Amino acid sequence: MKRVLILILLAFLLIPLVDADLIVPGEVYITNKINNINDFPDHTFFIVGCMINNYQVKSIESDGQIPGGYKGCVASVYVVKKTDFNESYLNSLQRDELKDYLSSNANEVINNLMSGSRMFSPFDTTSAITNLYNVELNNIKSIPDEKIIARDYSKILIPFGLTFLIELGIVFLFIRKSFWKIALYTFLINLLTWPIANLIIGFTGFIYYLFVEIGVFLIESVLLMFLLKIKYPKALLISFIANLLSALIGLFFIIF
Repeated sequence: MKRVLILILLAFLLIPLVDADLIVPGEVYITNKINNINDFPDHTFFIVGCMINNYQVKSIESDGQIPGGYKGCVASVYVVKKTDFNESYLNSLQRDELKDYLSSNANEVINNLMSGSRMFSPFDTTSAITNLYNVELNNIKSIPDEKIIARDYSKILIPFGLTFLIELGIVFLFIRKSFWKIALYTFLINLLTWPIANLIIGFTGFIYYLFVEIGVFLIESVLLMFLLKIKYPKALLISFIANLLSALIGLFFIIF
């Protein structure tokens, strides 16, 4: 029994970055767009975003799509008359020179603009976010006029379904009883442990990943013992193999 526990602990220490009952929290990209850019045909809108040592200027095309800046950077959108805009010249300016130019020659229309992506809880079905701005030449906006959120429910259904099917197959290999009874118990066990594990990771990040994995493995082993009326060493082994296999398959999907 001690050898089994030692081997199980070593295996979990060797796979701290894989996904057993957990979905890796999704990275959702945020798109910002000027919805009414074609109302200003004589003007050019451009984003000013921070780089490592300077600012970068990028013009906004007629579709209104605001280019992304440096990840995690707070950017602003400015507007000038089309005849006054020279992107190469603006990018050649030093930080202070660009600030002086903007304060004297351009109007800021959007500030506190976050580009890039956000990490969401595993239970959040958000797959994309589009922020829409209806701008005015002499008014600064800090929040979008409309936010469009695209959702993908397969982000939950597919990982949960795969986890359930993998663990069902492992349990059935060891316990040759009524298939539907085993399926029901396996489903109920995953219905308990899978959401709790994902919620904990969603709130704490992956700092406590290993502890959550060990907790899931131990809880499932106890539940298997009581529900299927088997000895604990056998339940421990079944739970370990089932979680290890789902972890390796989860790792495959993360990498590929």
